[in-house]
This record gives sequence, structure tokens and C-alpha cells, in this order.
Amino acid sequence: MTLLKSIQAKTAKIGVIGLGYVGLPLVIRFGEEGFTVTGFDIDEEKIESLNAGKSYIHHIPNTELKELIRRGKLKATTDFKNLQSMDAILICVPTPLNEMREPDLRYVEKTGEIIARYLRKGQIVSLESTTYPGTTDEILLLKFEHNHLNDPYVPQLKKTRKFHFVMSSVNLTKQVIKKMDVVLIATDHGRYDYPWIAEHASLVVDTRNAIRSKERYSGKVVAA
Repeated sequence: MTLLKSIQAKTAKIGVIGLGYVGLPLVIRFGEEGFTVTGFDIDEEKIESLNAGKSYIHHIPNTELKELIRRGKLKATTDFKNLQSMDAILICVPTPLNEMREPDLRYVEKTGEIIARYLRKGQIVSLESTTYPGTTDEILLLKFEHNHLNDPYVPQLKKTRKFHFVMSSVNLTKQVIKKMDVVLIATDHGRYDYPWIAEHASLVVDTRNAIRSKERYSGKVVAA
């Protein structure tokens, strides 16, 4: 089954990294809509609580968690190897302000390194953490392509040094996408159906940020 069809049929597997005030409500929402969701976190106490149906966020009752667990729609784990079996990965890690009142991106960077180990063809990756424009393409994408040039988990990514940009003013077609190793999508344009794009691309990175520093990249990217 293609990614788009699995999303429409609600059989797509959703992975949420970071199970705090942003991540946990997302997990519950996807589960309520009928998707099977896996929550990822490094905090073993959170994982243990969730798998026992116990909420650690005051406005989320235990009954919601227990119902999703009973239906087989929710599980939590510290084992990030399970990312490889996810169809969509949502990053919800914290970005606390540093002494310069700027987002501290260490958690985002570390998460990008972990995701890069297990990426496979056709996955959607979405950065939901609060941050500044450019984070996805300047930090996450660089980690993805750097870690995958020789990564056995993603043999579909070619060792090319060529880089192609196709902006949203161009008629984006299936034939164009098939030539790309990585598809980078700025969702604020709202023009393209990115699950459909993911059917034909090796890797999709979902971003709400502007494209910058194009010369720094070494993969093939469609920015839509």
C-alpha cells in the first residue's frame, strides 16, 4: 500500500518524538483519529507511565490513555530503532531559550542525528518544535544527508554531489520527484499534497521554513 493510501486508510504508523506538552496531545489526537501511534522519549519514567495508562500532564486524563492502549493505538518506547518502521515522524522535543533568549537547539540536533540512522524511503519527517526559520533545512537536512551517504539503512539515497532546486512556481510532477533523492517541503505554501509526493520520493523533509544557504547541501532536493 502506498503512503497516501495508508494515510487515507489510517493504517500509516505515526511516530512522535518528545512526549511533553506538545508531543503527548499529538499522540492522543492521532490515536483518537484511528492511527496507530508510537511515542518516543529518553525519559524511562514517562514511557513506563504511558504504557501503564498513567498521565503526567494534568489536563490529560488517564482514561484517554487507557482507552487508546486498550484499542492497540498507543505504545511508548525508548528504543529509537523502531523509527525505521514509522511512516511519519513528528519531532516535538523542547527548545528552551538560552541566555541570549534564542532557542536552544541541542535537543533538535540530537534528535536529527538519531532519526538519520533509521530513515527509509517514503517517510515524512516534520519538525513541530518551536524554533526559528531555517532550522529544518540548515540543521536537520544536513544531518540526514551527512549520515546517510554510507548508511546501510537507506540504500536508496545516492552518493551524488549534485543539487537541484525546484521552487513552487514550477509544475511539480511525478517525473520530477522521481529524479530527486530528497524532497524538502515548506508546508506554509499549502500548494502540494505531501503524502502524494512521498510516494515517489526517496526522502521527504517537511518544513515551514524558508530555503537558505543552498550551496551547503549535497543531495537533490525539491522545495515546494
